[in-house]
Amino acid sequence: MASVLCLAAPAAAASAEARERPVAVDLKAGPLSRSLSDLAAQASVSIGAPGALPDISTPRVKGRMTPEQALARLLAGTRLRALRVGPGAYRLMPAPAPAVRAPPPLRRPLAPPPAMPEPDGAPAPPRPEIVVTALRRSEPLFSVPAAIAIVPGDRLVAGAAATGSRDVAARIEGLTLTNLGAGRNRQFIRGVADSAFNGYSQSTVSIVVDDSRITYDAPDPDLRLVDVARVELLKGPQGPLYGTGALGGVYRIVTNRPDPSGFSGLGEIYGSGLAGGGVGGGGSLTLNLPLAADRIALRASVYGGVDPGWIDDEGGRDNINVARVSGGRIALRWLPADGWTVDFGAMAQFLKVDDSQYVPVTAEAYERAVSAAEPHDNDLRAGSVAVSGPIGAIRLDASASLVGHEVTSQLDASAAAAQFGETGPLLFSDDRNYQVADLEARLSGGSRRRFDWIAGLSWLSATSGIDGRLESTTTDRQVVALSRVVTEMAAYGQAGVALSPELRAELGLRLFQAKSDDELSESGAAAGSTRLSETRTRLSPSLSLAWSPRTDLFLYARLARAERAAGLGARMSGVATRFASDGLTSYELGGRARTGRLQLAAALFYSRWTDIQSDYLLANGLIATHNAGDATIAGGEASGKLRLGAHWRIEAGAIWQRARLVRGSDDVDLPKDPRLPVVPDAVARFALSRSLAIGGWHGSVGADLRYTGASRLSFDTGLDRKSHAYAVLGASASLARDKWTMALDLTNLLGARADTFGFGNPFSIRAAPQFTPLRPPRAVLSLRRGF
Repeated sequence: MASVLCLAAPAAAASAEARERPVAVDLKAGPLSRSLSDLAAQASVSIGAPGALPDISTPRVKGRMTPEQALARLLAGTRLRALRVGPGAYRLMPAPAPAVRAPPPLRRPLAPPPAMPEPDGAPAPPRPEIVVTALRRSEPLFSVPAAIAIVPGDRLVAGAAATGSRDVAARIEGLTLTNLGAGRNRQFIRGVADSAFNGYSQSTVSIVVDDSRITYDAPDPDLRLVDVARVELLKGPQGPLYGTGALGGVYRIVTNRPDPSGFSGLGEIYGSGLAGGGVGGGGSLTLNLPLAADRIALRASVYGGVDPGWIDDEGGRDNINVARVSGGRIALRWLPADGWTVDFGAMAQFLKVDDSQYVPVTAEAYERAVSAAEPHDNDLRAGSVAVSGPIGAIRLDASASLVGHEVTSQLDASAAAAQFGETGPLLFSDDRNYQVADLEARLSGGSRRRFDWIAGLSWLSATSGIDGRLESTTTDRQVVALSRVVTEMAAYGQAGVALSPELRAELGLRLFQAKSDDELSESGAAAGSTRLSETRTRLSPSLSLAWSPRTDLFLYARLARAERAAGLGARMSGVATRFASDGLTSYELGGRARTGRLQLAAALFYSRWTDIQSDYLLANGLIATHNAGDATIAGGEASGKLRLGAHWRIEAGAIWQRARLVRGSDDVDLPKDPRLPVVPDAVARFALSRSLAIGGWHGSVGADLRYTGASRLSFDTGLDRKSHAYAVLGASASLARDKWTMALDLTNLLGARADTFGFGNPFSIRAAPQFTPLRPPRAVLSLRRGF
């Protein structure tokens, strides 16, 4: 079984020259695996090995040296050698094979340029292992007994200020987003979709930045992926490690960490334009600043941009749905002692969209009659601190974070004025304030070759305040107010044991107590105020069995479960209602295989979802939550990468998912079309690229095609709007030389005008079908420089 050591700083792959500069190294004498792990953390590199590491001791290594020098000292006499296989990546190989060194790297770019093409007929170079940390420890992706998709940061740098969660979803299978607009969307993974509407239920996907929980029941903030090492998508319920809410999985952004070994930076500007729409642009700047030699470093990123609009007002205004984003992140890393790191971080993003992006279903152009603008703001601020290091043979990881999130929207409610006893033009203002506080501490130890374990304690508090008001020239009154506080305390653990050299079992368990305090006030026919307080104590388990008969083949079976808390629904005929907690249990069979030129991953999954919490529209256009019944989700997915010769690459993936309601609740009849909302039955993608060299420039060109199957808006009566299947073609090109990189990204080249959502304004959707088209053909041209 392949082994790999921790990727201590996700910036390792993005800071090539730093790996050649001396850094302060202090490695205690002890097991080779621990020494290599500590070196990876101190030097910000990744180290892999094709097979199990020998169970040997290494001497103490201390001083200022390059990572290769430190590796040479550690491996002296071990019959192993270190081969540099990429920027900040090393692979251990058997000695006495001669060492092969890569050409000297370029001068300190923060983002790597496109790979140099190999000579025709050259063998494929060894690939560094991909290391993931989403499962609370560093381990090689190839041998993780769960479905995880990775989008590396170097694939997200072109037009970085315009890159967000929708761009990630286009590069992997299994992640689906609604298309209400930037900052208003919901994420779903593997068909676990409860509703298209942004109501009061907890999200089925946990959004995490490093170790900080960013959302609980808020919409996707669409964080821009600037100075990001990678995005990790955990598919399937993650209750044991992430607690309540992660029914569908986890969307985790891993940021680049400060590097105390030297100064570096990256600046980028970009411009974008839409066919028949507007133009936009923006830029970003990232700096890495050592503050104390090999001990303290500061890393800061700022970005801003304008995304052009493409929806026109029949009254004469063009491109009304312009989006503006600005934000930044600052991080401080302190290395106080051997193997210890202390990280402080703060981030903020401010997103403003001028108007909605729907049109009448009968419209032949991207336009609608706008009687009142429908702006939307999504502002997020977060702070965090994390401490990690060894205590003897045990590792401690502790973190704390606090997130403040404000989401405000204004909608034209004139079509539903009669429902509220009003006449004439009417606006609905939806102001939401979310706060998430998260504390966690965990210990881990052991060896994956024998027995390893994780044990932790966590505390989470999520507070939500929702204020809905009707405004007109004659009225200004509150029609809905919700206050929710959810507190979760948990103890969790996971242990893995090697049953044989090829067979390994893991058991995870989370014991949690979740208390929810809700207060809902409404006006109108069901006027009144309702309070609900509920405390639940539950267990969330996971179990996996992995078999690796060869280093190039890995198979696994997994069972996991997650739950969500109960809450308040709308008052019906003056009577308070509530929705019960729901839970999802998933079963999965999967595997991975690889050769020198081919990588494959596949999985089959089946989930049983009971008492689904689903947000739905009341007759007046307000949103409430109820239990819709039970569902089953069955499916399969596969992805692969193939290297053809020295220059060509193919990447493809597909998912088929049959998500169906199989039992209706007391107030929801089983519909004729039982499909769960938003998620299509099938999605497929295909990408072809070629590396090239032109004079002193090197880079790549490529094309990609993505197919999205048919879906539907809602299984609620009167809202069964369907979206047909569509395909989107894109292309890209990049060239790099010395410190400069140019990139061109083209999307929706064929001008597909499919309906991607079927919903825009909840107050008028029952009066007239609405159409949310794909964004028109777009071009993004970027120029960046490393220094």
